[in-house]
Amino acid sequence: MITKLVKKIGTLNNIFLFFTLFFIYSCAQLDIERNETTHEDHVKGNMTPGQARHTNIFEEGQGLSLREMVLGDDAASLAIAVDSLTFNVILDKLSFMPLASVDSASGIVITDWYAVEENELRIKINVRLLDGELTNDSISVQMFTQKFDGSMWIDQGMDEEKATKIKESILAEARALKTAVDLS
Repeated sequence: MITKLVKKIGTLNNIFLFFTLFFIYSCAQLDIERNETTHEDHVKGNMTPGQARHTNIFEEGQGLSLREMVLGDDAASLAIAVDSLTFNVILDKLSFMPLASVDSASGIVITDWYAVEENELRIKINVRLLDGELTNDSISVQMFTQKFDGSMWIDQGMDEEKATKIKESILAEARALKTAVDLS
């Protein structure tokens, strides 16, 4: 029985060796030419300075950019400049909480849940910097709360009053810093 098993293994090894050699020989017959174009060359060829190529998945050359698809037709005229001073104030004010997402390009900061009141209540804060003008409409703050009922967290909705206090605190400090920078 062992002899038969050894013969079968030997036969399988020969079959494997045959297919391996056949594959290597077949690949040797391919005429492969090295492509000298790099990824950078390809990307640069498809872009104009400061702008990505506009393509549509349905019709080449007739489409909208991804930004225009998401934001609408006015996306080309939409220009949001994120004020780095105000954005840093936002980060400073929320530094006591774990951050889930920070995007300085769009001015968005999203915290993770943070437990307060002896782990009976937790909060999550989303802040969006809309412009650098430092008016009441320049920042959007949302504060979500959840209460622990002993076995699971129950949504309590948004706390608009505390969200407004956070927004006012951010704006007050950003205005003070901006004034100090302007005076120096």
